[in-house]
Amino acid sequence: MTEALTDSNPGRMLAIVEDLERNGSNLQHFSREVARYFRNLLVAKVGDVKLIPASAQERDRLTQIAGSFSEEDLTRYLQLSLDLFTDLQASLQPRFHLELGLIRMVQAGRLIGIEEALAGLGGPAPVPATQAKPPAPPTSKIQHPTSKEQPTFAGHPRPMQSGNSGCTRL
Repeated sequence: MTEALTDSNPGRMLAIVEDLERNGSNLQHFSREVARYFRNLLVAKVGDVKLIPASAQERDRLTQIAGSFSEEDLTRYLQLSLDLFTDLQASLQPRFHLELGLIRMVQAGRLIGIEEALAGLGGPAPVPATQAKPPAPPTSKIQHPTSKEQPTFAGHPRPMQSGNSGCTRL
């Protein structure tokens, strides 16, 4: 499953569900195990691996797998897997929900962090609000209603009078 995520391969996720269905596996049980798996990966990434109820070899394997994901990705995957498990509890079509949930995980892996997105814009770093310049006063050429001169608007011709109605068209 983690290979499908690292390869960003939604088709592989669908094949996993197909295999589960063909073998008569309980999809709710699978989704619960997926949530546990991502919890363990997240703990291996950010916490003490002794908190993972597994053998030392399994902990080492989880630590190695967790190294290929960011903390943010693992957090998203855990949340999505928990949501998926909850959805499957009342689903009349558990296969559809599982397929959709796994595809969402693949799509979530394609997201980038806000810092990375802002850095990709290539502009200067945003100025903190405490250092921001005060806004410039508005520049308006609105004239007093008694003025006989008609206003002009940047890039637009003067309004035209329409018939005897006294209405103006812009």
